[in-house]
Amino acid sequence: MRNLSLEQSAAAESSEERVQRHQGVRMNRLAMSAVSYALQLAIVGSICVLSQLEPIYFLGYAFCSLLIVGGFYAMFRWRWNLYFRYPSLALPQVIAPVLPSMILLYQLQDAQAQAAILITAVVPLVYGLFDLSSGRFIIAGLVYALGYLAVLLTHSYFHPGDPLFRHNWVLIISVSVVMAQIGLIGGFINHLRRALRSRNEQLKQAMHRISVMAVHDDLTGIYNRRWLMDVLDKERQRLDRGEHAFSVCLLDIDYFKEVNDQYGHGVGDRVLAGLAEAISTTVRDIDTFGRLGGEEFLWVMPDQDLEQAREAAERVLAQTAALRFRNGQGGELSVTVSMGVAHCNVDNRRSSETLMRIADQALYKAKERGRNRVVCAPDNTQARGSTRLDESGIACTQAQDCALAG
Repeated sequence: MRNLSLEQSAAAESSEERVQRHQGVRMNRLAMSAVSYALQLAIVGSICVLSQLEPIYFLGYAFCSLLIVGGFYAMFRWRWNLYFRYPSLALPQVIAPVLPSMILLYQLQDAQAQAAILITAVVPLVYGLFDLSSGRFIIAGLVYALGYLAVLLTHSYFHPGDPLFRHNWVLIISVSVVMAQIGLIGGFINHLRRALRSRNEQLKQAMHRISVMAVHDDLTGIYNRRWLMDVLDKERQRLDRGEHAFSVCLLDIDYFKEVNDQYGHGVGDRVLAGLAEAISTTVRDIDTFGRLGGEEFLWVMPDQDLEQAREAAERVLAQTAALRFRNGQGGELSVTVSMGVAHCNVDNRRSSETLMRIADQALYKAKERGRNRVVCAPDNTQARGSTRLDESGIACTQAQDCALAG
């Protein structure tokens, strides 16, 4: 279980999931607009039934509507929209119905039918409330107004004596005023939405920081005691549910007080942080490594028997001894650690408290025998390999330990 920094954790949670969430919202909005297109088709169909429009125009309008909805669906489905500056494609979706609607308007010879088509044609502009700024609302409104103006001028050019479209100047002025109001309201709503989105993002980041801080140590950035104890309890629960084994290792920096006394607490903090970083990048991804407090650390190793845990601990022991730290006086210093390892399996169901106590006893033995070594507590099963028990019941895992015990 590799420890992550705040920046890494934030990046890990915001990439693909965020894209999927936004794409889902865009697909939902497209579904809403598809319903709007269906209602417009119903109105156009009613006009055809009343013999005010030839069926060919109804079929053409239906085909254009299907083409628009299908085109935007393909854009969102295969994520082509992500290549655009505004991936929501709100402005293109608002403008797309203008051409087929204006063609219908040109063909209609009834003022009421024109008003019905023009009103429904403006409905997609309302969907711009979701994502359009005031400037882009103005662009959309101008496209609608200029489109209808082009219809009026074209009809007036080819039918100069027809009074129908001269009277519709009132309609275009009214629609322009309505669109301007929609633009102002939409821009204001969009501003509020952006502000709310920014606040929500800030709140989300703050909550993430709080959650990270709740389980991470401030100085070293690795897991803290609360998280370690929770992981230990979960490993113990897994043991109760079936075949499972795990080991724990307590680490303590040797003579750390002397480092603080001789070089200062600033150097001591750098030693703690450097040691934590070196070990946390060495342990397995499924392991959990954290700081219990002071100069003491805990390493939880799932699916590791006592011998495997000892071998892993000795690798870390050698790695730690090879580390060098700046001593703040122009030189370098090195530190060593002592380790106590304990094991838990189905044949040896120790509680978390007992396991920690036994590991602590093993750590005490490592300190007692000269430090810079690994000492394993017995798992009450037959010892393997060269491991044997001393008179206190603690297993010796290094040649010099066994010699001392003997």
